[in-house]
Formats: sequence, structure tokens, C-alpha cells
Amino acid sequence: MSRVGVDMVSEQDTSNKYRFGPRDKRGLILGVSVSQAVILSLLLLGMVLLIRAGVGLLQMLIGTIVFAAAGAAIFVNFKGKPPHSWLPIIAKLRKEKVIADFEHKNSRLMVDGKRTLPKELAHLKVVSAACEKPALGLIKDRKRSSTTVVIGMSSLPFALLGEKERDRQIRGWSQILSAVAYETTSIKRIQWVERTLPDQGEYLAGYLKLGSPTSAPMEVSDTVSSSYRKLLSEQTNIVHKHDVVLSCTFGAKIDQSAILTEVSNLLLRCQEIGFDEISLLSAGDLNIYLRQIFDVIPNSKSVTWPWPQSIKENWSYLQADGMYVASYSVVEWPRMEVKAGFFLPLVIGCNVRRSVSLVMQPVTTGRAVKQVEQARTEHAADSAIKNRYGFSLTARAKKEAEAIERREQELAAGFADYRFAGYISVFARNIPELNAACKQVEQLASLSLLDIRRAYGEQREAFLCTLPIGRGCD
Repeated sequence: MSRVGVDMVSEQDTSNKYRFGPRDKRGLILGVSVSQAVILSLLLLGMVLLIRAGVGLLQMLIGTIVFAAAGAAIFVNFKGKPPHSWLPIIAKLRKEKVIADFEHKNSRLMVDGKRTLPKELAHLKVVSAACEKPALGLIKDRKRSSTTVVIGMSSLPFALLGEKERDRQIRGWSQILSAVAYETTSIKRIQWVERTLPDQGEYLAGYLKLGSPTSAPMEVSDTVSSSYRKLLSEQTNIVHKHDVVLSCTFGAKIDQSAILTEVSNLLLRCQEIGFDEISLLSAGDLNIYLRQIFDVIPNSKSVTWPWPQSIKENWSYLQADGMYVASYSVVEWPRMEVKAGFFLPLVIGCNVRRSVSLVMQPVTTGRAVKQVEQARTEHAADSAIKNRYGFSLTARAKKEAEAIERREQELAAGFADYRFAGYISVFARNIPELNAACKQVEQLASLSLLDIRRAYGEQREAFLCTLPIGRGCD
């Protein structure tokens, strides 16, 4: 989990640069988390009981070695987490019998004449809002008691813009986020999802019939036309099209008229910064969007059942119907100053099927001020203790202090505060193809200066965070 602590650094004759603070890893004291402190206390208690038991010298030596090894183990990271953090995940998998057969099956596809959902998606439902115009679809999440509206966005040619124009659009988006994060806002989450889907040739073949409503289609010779169609037939297996959606998640107590008002205001602000081709997705559009996630060959035909028939979960991937899915979380954002296009290698440089999701939660000003004051106090206390006992401050600790100070200055200047988290899901038709696709995504994420980590043992949760339902900022 990260926080928006982005600082624009103006430079002469250059574009703006943006700075992300390091991920907050402060613990209870001196970087020790609550769970680590509890385990250390139990180990010390065990040592005291061992001494009081009056055991022999050999038993005392063995016990000391065991307790020392256990104490050191809780500070050693394995796949990004200390060993004790894996215990709840393994316990969950054991409870669900995933360790035995790595499989979740929806064995009863029909109950009382109605289709049933796999366990992972049983709490989700697509419904139509009680309004005639505009036709508005809602995703109801009974588990989280939330309602989500999805907005289809046009893909602006961000990669083709100059740095100044990119900065202008980012400033416009910043104004939208600031307008959403007012004290009594009804929007609990904002999420954008950018995904790639295999293009079967419909989109590219459309260029043969290009033309405005008042002009004739493009005239091409039979030779050019046949050559173009041959090229499409040979290359569409590696061509992917992009689409972008923006979702707004609301609490359960808000009525549909208030949702429509909030979303209408958001649409107006998006149009002001250049998003002209935007529209609210109806229930039918949502069904198509969700169904395309799970189809091996996605299409735009209307569907009434957008969900997979079964989901199988493995330690490092999911299998939803015929698709294999591996999900990642972004654990560190760029640690150096970056330009506006730092994300482009991952977004446009990928020729595999994948989804990139950014989930943002607005934090009210009062709460944000309290949090930054608490963080500043805790960091000052940790620094004082380290200085007293001769420990030097690391470069990371100094960066964390700078990020806290910068965040406090931004709040004082009136900027909005957000928590945010990033997730990536990679799709393939088989395991070898999935491994190759994951390797490519990991390399492109590195080029974007992102540190991503496979969600081992938590593939289901990470995958749900790439669906437009506002998950991932808990």
C-alpha cells in the first residue's frame, strides 16, 4: 500500500518530474512490527521458562540456539515476506483444501433452475439502475456492501504527446482527484483498469473501410486489399487492442440518484481535460466487459452470463475456465524522479494479454493531517532511539522522513491525499505461455521502475483487485 506523495519538481527547459516516497515500512518501534514484537516476546518468555526449569547445560545450549534461530528467522524475508507472515496464508489454503488438490470447483452449476457462481465471485452481481436515461449498469458487491459504476474511456494518444501536453493532462487529472476527495464525498474508491485483448482482425480490418460520413470509403486496389488481408491473417495472433475503464465505488447506503449525480459531475470534469469519448456502461456492456476477461477468444457479442463456470486456484496462478491467470502487486513505485511517461513501457510495450489496475482511496483532510502528524512523531521517536544507542539512520529512513515532510507540506498547501495500490494480471492459454508472458511483464515493469511481486498464495485476492470493483486499498 502506498500514498500519493507526488511532488512536481520544475526545471528550466525541461518537463516536470515526479517523486514518489518510499513505501511506509515503519513498525511498532525501530522498524519492528507488532507481529514480530509478539513473537520476540514469546521467545524471551520461553528462554526465561527454560532457565527457571533448571535444565542441564547441553539442553540450555540447544534451547538458546533454537530460540536465537527462531528470532533471527522473523527478520528474514522470503519472497518479500518474513516467514511468520506466510503462516496465515498457508493456513487459509489448508482450510480451503488447496494444498491437497489446488482446486476450487463449482460442482453445482444449477440450483433451483438458476446458474450459480464460483465461490470467489458469488458475492458479485450485475444489475441495471432504476433509471431510464442514461442506461446505467451497477456491480453489486454484497461481501463489501458496495456499488460500483464503470465508465468507458477513450484511449488518448498519451504516448504520442509531448512532455508539456502530458503534464497538462496530469494536472487536469490531479484536479479531478482533488475535486472528488472532499470531506463528505460518497465515492469510496476510484479505479482505472487498462487491459489488452487479442484482436482477431476486426479493428485493423476496419481501416479498409475508413471514411467520414460524408465521404466514400477509402479506395484501394485489389492487390493492396488482398495483401493487407493476408498480413492480418498472419499477424492477428500477436496483435492486441487496448481499452480503458474508470470505476467509481460507493457505499451501500447511498441511493441511485446520488450515484448518478456524483458520476455525472465526474464525467463533466473528465471532458474538461480532453476525455471526449466517455460513456457510462450499461448492464449489458458490463456483462460483455466481464465476459471478455474469461473468454479465450473474446468478442463483443451480448451475453447474459458474464462469469466463468469454475475457478481453480494454485499457489502461483488461477485457472478460470480456459484461461490461466497470474497476478502481481506493485510493492514499490519509482524511487527516483520520473517524467510523466514513466508508466508507458508497461502499458504500451506489452504484446501479451494483461490487465493493469490502479485503485485509489480518497482520505479526508482531517484524517490525513492526523496520520501525517502521527507518522512524523513516530519517525522522530525512532530516530532519537537509534541515535541514543549508536545506530545510524539508513538512506531509506531519511527518504521516508523527507516523504513525510513533503506530504505535510502538500496537505498544508491544500492538495488532496490518497491511498493507492497497483495490481497486474497476466493471461494465457497454457502454463508455458503464461510463464513467458509473466517474464515479459516483469521485464517491462522493471523498465517502468516498478517493483512488482507475484501474489503467491493470494492469487484470488490479487486477481479480484484487477476487476473494476474497487478492491485493493484495505
